[in-house]
Amino acid sequence: MTTLDYFAGFEGESELTVSRRNVKGIVCSRLKMWIGYFDEIVSLINPNDHGKWEGVLLEYHQHTGWYEQKLWKCRDVPLFIDQLLSIDNQKLTPRAKSVWEELIELLKVSVENKEEIWFKYF
Repeated sequence: MTTLDYFAGFEGESELTVSRRNVKGIVCSRLKMWIGYFDEIVSLINPNDHGKWEGVLLEYHQHTGWYEQKLWKCRDVPLFIDQLLSIDNQKLTPRAKSVWEELIELLKVSVENKEEIWFKYF
């Protein structure tokens, strides 16, 4: 299992881990990040054409999902990839841009391998 760590140096603050899990539930790889990077990234994603949040962004803005449960499953990985790709990544700080790139890659690999994406917020 590989772990990419974008949380080091932020000990004592909130962390979000995004894990790629195979059909047996075994973690294949994970991305650990300071929640501030995730907040910076998702703040650049707009609601859909009907002005509504959907997918991960709905749970994020309603403070549901990973805020309430130890582990939370991303139900629509392709939608989340599209949402991430829709942002102007030039508006991200260099470190957040690296997290954004790694997150997209992790999500794409999960789709290719028919794996699940799980969030853990703590």
